[in-house]
Amino acid sequence: MKRTTKRNVDRLYKEATALTNDFSATFEQANLRLKNAFESHDAHIFGLTPYINNTWGVFFTLRHSKIGSICEQFVEVTATEWVMSIESVVERVMNIAECTINKIRTENQKQDELTIGFSIAPNIKNDFDRVKKLTRNEDSTIVSDAEKLLRRMRQTIFDFEAAADQAIEGQSLSLLDEYHLLFPSTCKAIIAFMSKIEPGA
Repeated sequence: MKRTTKRNVDRLYKEATALTNDFSATFEQANLRLKNAFESHDAHIFGLTPYINNTWGVFFTLRHSKIGSICEQFVEVTATEWVMSIESVVERVMNIAECTINKIRTENQKQDELTIGFSIAPNIKNDFDRVKKLTRNEDSTIVSDAEKLLRRMRQTIFDFEAAADQAIEGQSLSLLDEYHLLFPSTCKAIIAFMSKIEPGA
């Protein structure tokens, strides 16, 4: 990443200002929407900025709550995108953030697995993919419910991972009770795994 030149900063602000009657309010609302989307993630969101790579973009740092890995991300967007369609920008940025989490999780797999090789990462991905598929359904009611569920999953993912780790380490499987509807595939996999290594669990 490189710093944007002053000339290009002026140009980028001019482009965005021309697209809205109230630049300050639009800019503030867009950043608030991004901040709210990241609220449940272990991340620091710097928000929209014209100061990197001579373009508008969203800059954030993401830390996996369990292993502490830090990753800087800059997602390029156009002025038209964030002024006219901030929701699509938020969706794209959140998808990239989730991919980054999965990459961190994969690269540090030893931290997420028991020595016998059990990992919940594939099941978590399956649970997210299942709900994302529903957001493309033709039935608007199904789409609305799926979007609400997806937001709830994003809000609880790190709490769920912590509960899952505790359950796998031998604590009560009741720790998973509140997550069965959000992460059914993962919960079933954990229960099946624990029943093999601890019959009667």
